[in-house]
Order: sequence, then structure tokens, then C-alpha cells
Amino acid sequence: MNHIYLNICFSLKHNGHSVEVFFPTGAEPVLKGVTLDLPENYKFVMMHFHWGRNDWIGSEHTNFGHPGAMELHMVHYSVKYDNYSSAAESKDPYAVAVLGILYDVGVWDNLSLKVLEIQCLLK
Repeated sequence: MNHIYLNICFSLKHNGHSVEVFFPTGAEPVLKGVTLDLPENYKFVMMHFHWGRNDWIGSEHTNFGHPGAMELHMVHYSVKYDNYSSAAESKDPYAVAVLGILYDVGVWDNLSLKVLEIQCLLK
């Protein structure tokens, strides 16, 4: 399923246990190494989510011992590699960078997500 958000085309794939998001080749965001004290820049590969059966536990990791309702993983590889596969197969500890974000369930709806929902319904 392809979507356009902020003039960036991306595709969504449900793999049976998560939703994966992919950007087309050449349109991938870049994670700048300087901001996170990483040795180089990293090209975005995909992102996926982890969630559970309830609103309290679903993340793979915790923040000070507290799990999130959901966790987002944004997977990147170092720009010194031609592709994700060669970076993942290398023995370089800085070849792949995964940015993880924990989510909690809030009281109010997120209006930014409502925009995406409306765009999907109109297609």
C-alpha cells in the first residue's frame, strides 16, 4: 500500500506481526551521525513497530524499567556501505544504527495521525 505524506511517497507492509514502512531508493531520510555522536551518516532502510495485546506493555525495550505500549525501530546503515545487506553482514560495530522510540497511550487523539487516517480513507 503506497501513501504520500508531506510530498514523500512511502509504502506500508503488514508482515503478519508488525507494520513496516519503506521509502523508495533515493528518497530515504539520512540520520546525521554528528547529532548522536555516531562516526558517520546513516541511510534509512525501513521502520517497524512492536506492540502488545494491551495499552501498557508492547515494547521490546524499557525506559528505566518501564515498558512502552508500543516501540518504533528506525533501521539505518552507514553510508560507507552500498546497501543494508553488506552493512549488516560486516563485522563493523558502526555499520548499522537502529533508533528506538517508546510510546505510551495518551488521553487525547493525535491530530497529526488523523490527517494520515483521512488521506488513507480518501484514496
